[in-house]
Amino acid sequence: MFSPSLYRLTCVLMVSLVSAATSRIAEAGPAGLQPEQRSIDEIRGAERDLEIATIKLRLYVHVEYARERRRLDDEIRLARAEKEALDRHVVEYSNFTRFEYSQPMMLTLDESRLSALRAKLYLEQLIEEKFRLQQHFVDSRRLLELEIEGAADRLGRLRPASAEPSEIARPPLAGRITGSLAR
Repeated sequence: MFSPSLYRLTCVLMVSLVSAATSRIAEAGPAGLQPEQRSIDEIRGAERDLEIATIKLRLYVHVEYARERRRLDDEIRLARAEKEALDRHVVEYSNFTRFEYSQPMMLTLDESRLSALRAKLYLEQLIEEKFRLQQHFVDSRRLLELEIEGAADRLGRLRPASAEPSEIARPPLAGRITGSLAR
């Protein structure tokens, strides 16, 4: 079973490979186009790749990572509360020292101990997963930044220094995006 962060990294790598293959195919260019039309198409394709890479980074940082972090924080908080409640059960049931006539009470104490141990292990697992998510965040963000750098380099090689960016480089909803996504 894959963890969500490993699955996400695999998806990002697959998208990167597809993007690289598409770029190579686009660089070869379709036969029959005039050289200047091919150049314009290549520039627009490079601008599109740059915009896609930028959006992927923004979505990862502000949506995917943030959502996964909130989910883990909530689960950790819940697991801590559950563990504390089960630990209180164990303490309460342990106060009974005479179980001569009460075998069900002894079974309840054993069940509470097992449940407390299960909750402790689950809490440790969640804390470890959160730690791995934080480690993975740096690598994933850097991978997406490298994708942006590659697209920007490709665009820089294709576009003359004095040329203006085409309309494709400007997202149509850029003026309407507000809040943390506008960063």
